Amino acid sequence: MLGLSAVDAGLTIALQPLAMIVSSGVASSLVQKVNGKYLLIPGLLALAAGTAYLDWAAHANSGRWDFVPGLVISGLGMGCIWTPVFSMATRDLPAPLAGVASGVINTIQELGGVLASAVVGAFLQNRLALSLHDQAVAASGSLPAPYRAPFVDGFSNAAHGGFEVGAGQTGTTVQLPAQVQEIAHYVFTHAFVDAMHPTLILPIAVLVLAAASTAFVRSRRAGAVRVHEEEAAVA
Repeated sequence: MLGLSAVDAGLTIALQPLAMIVSSGVASSLVQKVNGKYLLIPGLLALAAGTAYLDWAAHANSGRWDFVPGLVISGLGMGCIWTPVFSMATRDLPAPLAGVASGVINTIQELGGVLASAVVGAFLQNRLALSLHDQAVAASGSLPAPYRAPFVDGFSNAAHGGFEVGAGQTGTTVQLPAQVQEIAHYVFTHAFVDAMHPTLILPIAVLVLAAASTAFVRSRRAGAVRVHEEEAAVA
């Protein structure tokens, strides 16, 4: 919606993985000293908070730097998630099973990513279809009478062919005069932002729920600790 090039968009989002690199180093040094859930819980909540900030800061006229705090906070949170997850999942397993367990975790992670993307994408498209119609109806009053019905119909039927989001996108295939294209672009950008706000609530809620459930993770079992110490002694 900001009209950024692929390079500019990438450089803006790069702040998130850079922050993740920093927090990952800290988490890696602490994961063997403290229960992993004490890193995982704040990590999940930080990712939720950063995502909530992005949701709050997103407007049709936002600037690229408006998202910096949210990207940094979410990146720091992500760095405190992956290392503790793998450590907690494999800590009580015999060493020969560690590789298999790591593969299972990776598989679940990939499946979760695919499922989550599909659910969030479907919800976004549903909300966008409704928002496009509402915004088109509201904006059509400023158009000449002959253009109003095709204008609203074009946006209302946009969902049937999917959405292509990018600079200059209008959301409709209706051929409009140049002066009307600006109104069409306004409708699409504002509808997309309106649809994005409730959509991001879904992953935020999942992150908060995950953080709450992590609080019930048990400490490392004493028996498992003894087994690992014996294995280390033998090695």
